[in-house]
Amino acid sequence: MYFLIGGVSGVFDIEDLVQVLHSEKAVDVCTIRVPEELCYADYIVLASARSPRHLKAIIEFVRKMHKRKKNKKDKFVKTQGESSNWQALDMDNIVLHVMLPDVRNKYDIETLWSVGEKYDRLSHEQETPIFDAIQKHLSFLQEIHPISNEKNESLSPPFSKN
Repeated sequence: MYFLIGGVSGVFDIEDLVQVLHSEKAVDVCTIRVPEELCYADYIVLASARSPRHLKAIIEFVRKMHKRKKNKKDKFVKTQGESSNWQALDMDNIVLHVMLPDVRNKYDIETLWSVGEKYDRLSHEQETPIFDAIQKHLSFLQEIHPISNEKNESLSPPFSKN
């Protein structure tokens, strides 16, 4: 049975949420401690669902538990990604991502949050031709310098003295 008392650091303590996810048969539950200096959340929790229906059931159950456990000073849960393959719940101290296994493998959030973007191969891949076009445009813009008058004063747009 679940206790309907809020946690110490938020509506859910990390152990309580993991227990709820296991009871709802979520698989490959992963908890990642977020560094305090990021001021984001205390933990990111990732879990996989077996099907879109299972994903929706897990999210709905956690939302209902959150609603019943929260007190007046706690924030409401925020839901992101109303899709059938990935949804996230921001519960202030914990951000929960529930995904289908193929989506989880594709985005590999565990690596990004565990080792950082410097070592995450997906962070350095160029995904589309649009990325190349934007890079070319940015390099062109970096080569542009402001027009100066005879006294070497830069003119501000629309190229008139202020």
